[in-house]
Amino acid sequence: MRPLRGSRAGAGPIVNHVGGLNELAYKSKLAVFAASLAAAHPSTFEGVAPETYILPDQLGALARRLKSEGAADAHGWPRWLSKSVKHRGVRVLPSNASEDYLRSLNAALVQRRVKPLLLRSVPRVFDLGLCVLVDASDIPSTTRPRPTPGSIASRAAGL
Repeated sequence: MRPLRGSRAGAGPIVNHVGGLNELAYKSKLAVFAASLAAAHPSTFEGVAPETYILPDQLGALARRLKSEGAADAHGWPRWLSKSVKHRGVRVLPSNASEDYLRSLNAALVQRRVKPLLLRSVPRVFDLGLCVLVDASDIPSTTRPRPTPGSIASRAAGL
């Protein structure tokens, strides 16, 4: 078996970047990408991703949303989660979250908490990260041309 080549283990990486995948790898870009799909094709993509606010850019819109709805439901369950854009830490937004508190989050995403899938054998809520490869060339383009799976595969293979 041939060893993998990488920046620490030999002559260099086989593939170090696949163009067009930033929209899936970074939380803030994924939120913008999902919103653009929903805006361009609402019947297909509306509701695909939870309601998301990117801070500090959308701080005012989030503050208005929290003022109208509150950060917790009638039973005290949190409606919103804050996520660092540095991929470290998911926190519940406190029920008394003020605009100053939101400002203190700096670069973060705040997303509506979705109802978790609870398993009877697992007595707590858990986080599950998934990576999905979609092999379809008929996905509608939104604001700019996106690479097709065929072009991604060709670049990865060095063709």
